[in-house]
Amino acid sequence: MIHTPANIANKIRCLLGNLDHIDDAPETVFHPLRIDFLASLSNALMTDPRSKAFPDVVTFAFWCRRANIQNLAKAQDKTRLRIGLGLIFHVSPSNVPINFAYSLVFAFLSGNASVVRLPSKEAAQADLLIDALGTLLADDKYAPLRPTIHLVRFGHADYITEFWLRHAQGRIVWGGDATVAHLRSLKMHPRSREIAFVDRYSLAAIAAKSLLDTDEATLHSLCTGLYNDIYQMDQSACSSPQLLVWVGRKEEIYAAQSRLWPMFETYVRSKYTLEPVNAMDKFVGLCGDVIDHANVLGVTANSPVLTRVALSELVPQQWQQRGYFGTVHEVAVDILDAIAPIIDPRFQTLTTFGFKHDLLRNFVTDNRLAGIDRIVPIGRALDMGFVWDGFDTISCLSRLVDIQQTTESPDGNF
Repeated sequence: MIHTPANIANKIRCLLGNLDHIDDAPETVFHPLRIDFLASLSNALMTDPRSKAFPDVVTFAFWCRRANIQNLAKAQDKTRLRIGLGLIFHVSPSNVPINFAYSLVFAFLSGNASVVRLPSKEAAQADLLIDALGTLLADDKYAPLRPTIHLVRFGHADYITEFWLRHAQGRIVWGGDATVAHLRSLKMHPRSREIAFVDRYSLAAIAAKSLLDTDEATLHSLCTGLYNDIYQMDQSACSSPQLLVWVGRKEEIYAAQSRLWPMFETYVRSKYTLEPVNAMDKFVGLCGDVIDHANVLGVTANSPVLTRVALSELVPQQWQQRGYFGTVHEVAVDILDAIAPIIDPRFQTLTTFGFKHDLLRNFVTDNRLAGIDRIVPIGRALDMGFVWDGFDTISCLSRLVDIQQTTESPDGNF
């Protein structure tokens, strides 16, 4: 049990939980009561009319439904005892408000207690989650879980952060390289484990011939998926594609672009509104991109909601060319292997259309890629899983208890 000293507690705004009663005793992974709690949370969010305004909240609610969590639990090795670490300290991101909830669930189902530091910038999605969590924890059924979930806000004070790091057996850090480096400079528990979700870069690849061969219904589904990947988080999520790679012969690529982009732009116009302040940020970023990078061939912007930046080639620092609010950098290559030289550890997600599984697997293994941790179909860039950024979060946030079978003694006591 952890009790927070008054000089620390007085500097913290506790949004949920009780800092005088933090139960850091570990639990087994995928404990039934915790699965039941998440199922109730899913139902509460799905039935809350406020959720309709936030697709990311609905996505989270659907993700933590009972059937999904139970399926994930079934994949665990039941022959070995896996138990949590204790307390996990989280530093959550401000660019994707709902990610703190996924972070909490990673630790929760791994059998841990959590102190989650929310960003100072408030978000309606976070408020909605906090309300739902608080209502459920008030139920006597979930009383044992109350000391395990603590959501807090506090200023940039190293002595407060260091207090949590010294007591936490694990930490999940969402942030840039500088944030991770600074936290590592502070004193922490000697057996502490870390999952660092740092700034990453993602891209999409389309096989031009496959797009030309597909029917209209599939093409419309592709537009829907591409829209979700790009616009649901305005490309602020690390897994949102910044670059679209067209693979095939030049004439195939030109024909595929001519088929996809008009339908996609029409679809985006029917779904998306670009706010004036975001339009200005988008334009300023685009101007900087054109000025700073010699590989920009041209810009196509028939509508403010979609801006296409044609590239003559890919460069070693390709991850520096980014866009937001519907800015797509695109390049043409003859084979997928042509992009391998630019892939470094900053690359996270590759979303694809029209490639066979074996080709994608060989692309990773034959080129011995240092980056790309996820390869998923276009439309699933933002799908969160227990494996994220190359980390198996359940394994990282729990420990195996090695119980070896002993030879029984004659009296059966051993």
